This record gives sequence, structure tokens and C-alpha cells, in this order.
Amino acid sequence: MRSYRFIISKLFILLIGSANGQVEVSGAIGTSAFVSSKPELTFWFYSNKEGIIDKNSDFLLYSSLGVDYYTYSGFSIEAKANLAYNNSQDEIIPHELYLRLYNEFYELNFGRIRRRNFFNGISATNQNIIWSNNALPLWGVSFNSLRTIYLTEKFGFEFEWSESFLDDPRWVKNSFVHHKVLSLVYGSIEDFQVKLGINHYAQWGGTSISEGEQPASFEDDYLRIVFALPGGRDSNETEQHIALGNHIGSYVLQVSKHYNDFDLNFTYNSIFEDRKGSRLGNFPDGRYGFHLSFAEERALVSDIHYDFLYTRNQSNHLNEAIASDYFNNDTFRSGWTYYNRILGAPFFDYSAKANRVVGNKFLTHHIGIAGSFSNYFVSYPYKLLISHVHKEGRYFNYYEPDRNELYLNYEMGLLQRPFNLSIQLGTEFSNVAEPIFGAGVRLEKRF
Repeated sequence: MRSYRFIISKLFILLIGSANGQVEVSGAIGTSAFVSSKPELTFWFYSNKEGIIDKNSDFLLYSSLGVDYYTYSGFSIEAKANLAYNNSQDEIIPHELYLRLYNEFYELNFGRIRRRNFFNGISATNQNIIWSNNALPLWGVSFNSLRTIYLTEKFGFEFEWSESFLDDPRWVKNSFVHHKVLSLVYGSIEDFQVKLGINHYAQWGGTSISEGEQPASFEDDYLRIVFALPGGRDSNETEQHIALGNHIGSYVLQVSKHYNDFDLNFTYNSIFEDRKGSRLGNFPDGRYGFHLSFAEERALVSDIHYDFLYTRNQSNHLNEAIASDYFNNDTFRSGWTYYNRILGAPFFDYSAKANRVVGNKFLTHHIGIAGSFSNYFVSYPYKLLISHVHKEGRYFNYYEPDRNELYLNYEMGLLQRPFNLSIQLGTEFSNVAEPIFGAGVRLEKRF
């Protein structure tokens, strides 16, 4: 193993043309196997797994290899390939494949790179109701800050800008996704901090099955997408009056307080797809998240998380004709999905047969708990997820009856040396279907 890492390191140094730095090679190989009382797995076995586990998977194989080159000036380069295979999709999936340039403050990414993980992996949405970890990462390029850029002692900002494309089979093929974030920050994460920001997402371009080529020129259309302006003469009538493309937005309020023994965090994400929603006319729709983390990582309980998600207003709950119909769009009929997986919170229901989101009106309570059973010699980390969701379908197409579903999931690590071994237990209960019980085991070796 040492000789293998030595050869890879030297090759990487030759590739970048300089040995003025330090090279680190890391990787992993692993497998997961699942059993279930039904052909499909329980909810948390496949949800928020970044699209590499399908609800009908029996096993997963994966491997990764990454190379980091650290220069003494603080500028670093990272390259990584992460491949996965599950039996239900029967193909090798490039889970990650990217080149990353970064320093202490910024990063520039090329390729497919997973989004950062927040709240120790026990949130239902990974901090964002619109873009969670429920689907594969998108191919593209992104530039973002890695920490707050302070303009004064207490005031600063954070940002993200990305351009991606959707290469999956969908109603509008080869369409693009524009995404930007700007957050104003007051205070310091070491004491008390408040963030107020806006997320903007837009699908545009591509070739529609029904409408043909969509406007996609840089000179005439890109700025319309960036600023959510009406389309030109080559766009359809609706886009000429409202905005070119399919736009989704979210206001974000985050308040964090640090104490000696624990940290508290509150996060609110709104969700809007129309002008009334952008003026908070759809309140209280959105996600409300609370997180408590203790300083002692090996404590019996190290993290407690609560998410409340509400999407029942949709700009006007008294007038169905103007409901926002979250994650659906008449032009981009496949909606806010990627390879038939919701890009946002996993509680939205998508139908590949109908080629649209069929369930976007719901209320969810989610609790996550993490910790470990430890002594001086060994540690057995665990995560417990409990989610209850009341689903009503969507305006004009309600579920009959409403669905009440409960998802339970427990993961626990049994070994860390010489390899990682963990187990997973899950159940799913519904008022319209028989219960599902599942179990899984994961074996992984890192180097």
C-alpha cells in the first residue's frame, strides 16, 4: 500500500510541474447490503444518499481515490474520483469526479462534487429545503467562499455562484441550472452570529420534447436568467410576461450561539417560485431547523436536531388557481429533479410516469439524534432519525385519502479498525400501505 501511494504522489507532482508542496493520497473501498420485507427499501435507506442508492437496491459497491496537493503559500489542488454501483440501476455511477482549487477563503470546482454536509448528517434537508443531498451532484463549475469574508470587525458576507447542466433523460434535455447565494453576516461563529441571505436557482436552455430549442444564448438570455427578467421574443408567451426559465428561490435566516459546552443553531429557509412568494406572501411555508451540538464528541448524545417543514400555503391556500405548485413547471415538466430524484427535501413526491412532482403539499416533523456508546477503549457511534409527514398531494390533484407516514432509521458503527463496519435498521409505516421493515450492513476500508 505504501509503494502504491508513493507512485501516485510522484505522478501527481510531475503533473502539476512542481514539488514545492506536500501531497496526500486518500481513498476508500466499501460495500453495503440491504434486506427488506418488501421489494422497496424503507425511506431513509435511500433518501438523502446522494442518488447512489435506489429504493429497489439490494447492494451497493463503491470506491474512491483522491489526491491533495498543498503548497506552502496556502493554495491547494484536489482531484477526486468516486464511483458507485448498485444492482437496481445496473451501471457504474460517477458519484464524484472533480478538480478543486482552494485556499483558506475560497474554492473553485470543476466537475461533479458533493455538497458539504451540515449538522452531523442528521438533518432532513442538510440545511436547505431546495437543494438537499437527495440526488446526485450536478456536473458544472462553482466558485464560493469557504468562510465569512469580513469587511469590518463584525460585518461580512459569504457567497456561492455555480453553473451546472442536467444530463439525465428529462422533458427538456441538456438544460442548465444557474445558482447563486449571497449572505450578509454579523458577528462571529466563535460567539454569536446572524446570517441573512438569499438563494436563487434557475433552470433554462435545453431542448424541449414539446417546444423544441429553448433560449440559451449568452448575450441575450443569460443575464435574463441571472436577474430573473422576462424572456425575449424567442421565448414562450408566459416567460415573456413573467421570467425566462424556471426560477426557485429561498430566503435564509440563520442564528448561531456558541457556549463553552454546546452550540445552538436556528435556521429558517423560505421557498418561493412566484412574486407573491418572494414577498413572503406564502408564509409560513419553508423549513424551520433547530440544532444543538455538545462539545464532547464521544458523549452519549452529541447532537440533537429538529426540522419542521411546511408547504401547504403555496402563495394562496384559499385560491387554488394561483398556487405555486412547488418544483413543477409547464415548460420544464420534469421539474426540480435529477435522474428521477427530487433535488430538494426528500418529502416531495415525484412520479416518473407522470413526469412531474405529484406531491408538494405536506407538513413534516423530523428529529435527528447522534452520539456514541463509548468507554476508554472503544466507541460505537450511532444516528437515529424519526420523521413524520402528513402528505396531501398537490393543489388540483389531492391524495385520497391524505397520507400519514412515519419513517424510523437507526445506524450504528461496530468497528473502526482494521475496517469500518456498521449496521442499519429501518421501518416505514403508512395509513395507505403495509409497513416496511429493513436492515443493512456496510463494510468499508479507508486508506
